[in-house]
Amino acid sequence: MQSKRTYKNAIECLNTLQSRASILKSIEKTGPLNFSDGLSLSINNFRTICYEPKDFDKLNVIHVAGTKGKGSVCAFVESIIRNYPLKDKRIRTGLYTSPHLVSVRERIRMDGKQISEEKFTKYFFDCWDKIYNTTNINNITDDTLPNYYRFITLVAFHAFMEEQVDVAILEVGIGGEYDTTNIVKSPIVCGITSLGYDHQLLLGETISEIAWHKAGIFKKKVPAFTVEQPKEAHEMLKQRAAEKEIPLTIVDTNLMDNIKLGLSGRHQKQNAALAVELCRVWFQTCHNILKTGGDKVPQEFLIGLERARLSGRAQIIKIPTMDRLTYYCDGAHTIESIQSCMDWFRETAFQGEYNSRDDANQEDTTVPVNVKRILLFNCTGERSGLNLLKVITASPYIRFDYAVFCTNVVYSDNPDSKEPTLSNISLTNQESFKNDWLSLIAQQETNNNMIQEQRVHLFPSIEHAVNWIKEYAAHGTKNNTHVQVLVSGSLHLVGGVLEVLNVDVE
Repeated sequence: MQSKRTYKNAIECLNTLQSRASILKSIEKTGPLNFSDGLSLSINNFRTICYEPKDFDKLNVIHVAGTKGKGSVCAFVESIIRNYPLKDKRIRTGLYTSPHLVSVRERIRMDGKQISEEKFTKYFFDCWDKIYNTTNINNITDDTLPNYYRFITLVAFHAFMEEQVDVAILEVGIGGEYDTTNIVKSPIVCGITSLGYDHQLLLGETISEIAWHKAGIFKKKVPAFTVEQPKEAHEMLKQRAAEKEIPLTIVDTNLMDNIKLGLSGRHQKQNAALAVELCRVWFQTCHNILKTGGDKVPQEFLIGLERARLSGRAQIIKIPTMDRLTYYCDGAHTIESIQSCMDWFRETAFQGEYNSRDDANQEDTTVPVNVKRILLFNCTGERSGLNLLKVITASPYIRFDYAVFCTNVVYSDNPDSKEPTLSNISLTNQESFKNDWLSLIAQQETNNNMIQEQRVHLFPSIEHAVNWIKEYAAHGTKNNTHVQVLVSGSLHLVGGVLEVLNVDVE
């Protein structure tokens, strides 16, 4: 007899599966021997739950890969389609993204809302029971079992099929060629966002190798779009498009001039431009409306562009109980995205106060004395904290009064958590970030090193860090001082901050 199936049971089962982080740690030691097997294993997993790849053609998929901006493009696409004023019907949207910030249900959205606990539980155990069916148990090995990411992908596709969505917008997890989402045989349109360096252990050390993986989502007879890319990346994308006998179109970012966007940052113009072209093709193909290649953004797209939202990216959080404390959250974790993050932070936090300055070397006398800035930072996996911190410290006109480095462990004491206890948490990475930070700051400022070291704090959990920031804002500053906190380097860090602050990610 089956035990009671609850959402809590589903999460407990899901957490027994191998996470992406543990997979990457294993790869660091052994090399990416089985990375290319991922898609074939995924196909077998889908067959176990009674789906063939061609079955997903009915989802009218929009497939998005890239290094920077995938989530933003998908958010724009989903919002444009969901808000499009069709006369005869309401378009049902399905959106699959990763990672999540607080709840795994964020990864699976339908009609703009994350899947309910009830439906997640149902569709999760539909898949779980078939994967672990006793008739298949003898054929199951650790290698053939779906890992955490692959299993959630199974659940997402199953949910979209059962709910009969009209469109599934799929964000690639890692790469493209071997990603589980690439099981789709005939998407409606594909898009490649800005490319840069990330996951080199899996994708290769050169931008050309990375582009090869990203372009793996290209399919014959399926239009493909991209943005301006580094030369080597663009050449590889063109080569792979030619292999599929399809044109590769670079979108015109200028179309977004004077268009109001729901996502902040000047880099979002590029993401919005790509989303617009993907949606043009989708509406032309699926509804025979909107000619492709127009020189203006369709009027019907404007409301969707303005209403697009994406938690944890260029997100400003004001604390209701503390009007002198503001968080600026952006989960940037590559060199390119950190640069965009710093541009956004400078424009937003400074509110244009430097627009008239043209001499970067003149004495910085325009920073308001009643503003204190704190950097809350962590990065994980193979990423170089030093390289990210170099971008942060080199950003013009921005100086942080304090730097706070913490782990991605959310709470200081949570008996129900699977996270390690604080006594077992290593702060080795945070010590390294501290040393890198002090070294970088020393190259720019003449202040005593001891004074600088007193302005760096290490904490074993996000809750510890947030509590220190709250205490500092309340008692460590003058009454008229406003504290601005930039949270960046890791989406998991941003998610933990949102959780501790009890921010609704919906």
